[in-house]
Amino acid sequence: GDEGMGDPLQRLEKMGLEGRRILLAEDMEINAEIATDFLEMTGAQVDWARDGAQAVEKLAASPDDYYALIFMDMQMPNMNGCEAARAIRAMERPYAKRIPIVAMTANAFEEDILDQELAAKIEELNTFISENESLMTSPMIDQATGASENGQKAQGGTTEDKAAAINAINKALTDGAANTEAYSTLNKKNEDLGLALEQYGGNASEAAVTEANEVLSEIGNSADMTTEELIALSEKADDAMSKLKVPAHDNASDAEPVDFTQMIDNPSFEGTDGAGSLDGWTWNTKATGDTKAADNSNGTYTMENCDGAYVFNTWNGSLPEGGFFVSQTLKNLPAGTYELKAVLASDKDKVINLTAGANGTDFTMENEKGVGQEVSIIFVVEEGQEIEIKASSESWFKADNFRLTYFGTKSEKEPTTGIDDIAAPTDMSKAVIYNLAGQRIQTLQKGINIVNGKKVYVK
Repeated sequence: GDEGMGDPLQRLEKMGLEGRRILLAEDMEINAEIATDFLEMTGAQVDWARDGAQAVEKLAASPDDYYALIFMDMQMPNMNGCEAARAIRAMERPYAKRIPIVAMTANAFEEDILDQELAAKIEELNTFISENESLMTSPMIDQATGASENGQKAQGGTTEDKAAAINAINKALTDGAANTEAYSTLNKKNEDLGLALEQYGGNASEAAVTEANEVLSEIGNSADMTTEELIALSEKADDAMSKLKVPAHDNASDAEPVDFTQMIDNPSFEGTDGAGSLDGWTWNTKATGDTKAADNSNGTYTMENCDGAYVFNTWNGSLPEGGFFVSQTLKNLPAGTYELKAVLASDKDKVINLTAGANGTDFTMENEKGVGQEVSIIFVVEEGQEIEIKASSESWFKADNFRLTYFGTKSEKEPTTGIDDIAAPTDMSKAVIYNLAGQRIQTLQKGINIVNGKKVYVK
């Protein structure tokens, strides 16, 4: 009669399944997922068996009355629904002989829930399209609308058609979310690259400016791109921004150095809004007290020679494991010789170390704590090398005004070693030599060498 028709969820709810455990035997994964969703909506707990044989195994291994009901698909590999039902009834257990077994066929319950699922998925996809069409590129819009149209056609088709349409819609929803994210990210990169061009374009090389403008032009024509193309273009925009930040430096020399301070993020700890920040920097998070970008006055003194209202500060903290430090890794530096400057302060005669990569030295504070002391080191960058700049101490300290200067590739300035020129052993035949990268070498090289465990500097 009419009782077999209508909403399958309503029919299930009438069965009183809430809180009961159901054994579902279904070989098609998508049908099992759909049936599980509907059964769980009634409050039931569902165990899935992939075929009749597995259903028999699960029932046999379960204690009496563990399952309240079995939903059994009739057409399954290995053992079909009829064979599985006979095997269960043949068990020498009253529980197996009395448990209700509900047959499912493609033309009954299974088909009903598949129709319900397909209709819900079409509605979900159409809502996604209407809400996100302006955030998707045309290939993604075509994929999504095509999946929706095919889903509507499949509503009058076979079970296989409906299952395929649901899979296509699910893929369109997943791909659509990725596409909108990639497109939104690229639009943000477009804004960032425009600002970088405005901020750094005047000091950047002509090639970097040209590349940035070309990328901006590509972004302007990105509405027809795939998600993969959007992601690749975002990476290209990042690369263009990195190159823009590098000042033009072809003529840099000892006589005409180039200011590279803009390669340091937040060099004076003022932050983007002037409210004080450690953005761009790493510090010892184990430090206690006032280790932060602090107002340049802690009520005891204001550090002279600093730039702006904020400084890096370790005042009033107990010494953490690893000491106090602030550091930052510089990338995309052209090869050549550099000078790193900073203003440091602590109690008089306290020691603060300033390093850049493998070069650095200790500085003993000559001033009283209220007066910042400008210090500097020279270091060399190889092609493609990343350099960590770092100020550190076993005592409290303040730091500000990090500045970077580039002298080109032909500079005669000697790198800061932090050690005296220690003579190499007289008998080098027995010497064990390493470079700073920890590689064993046969002969001394220019710069710092580790000879028999000691640093040796070769000019």
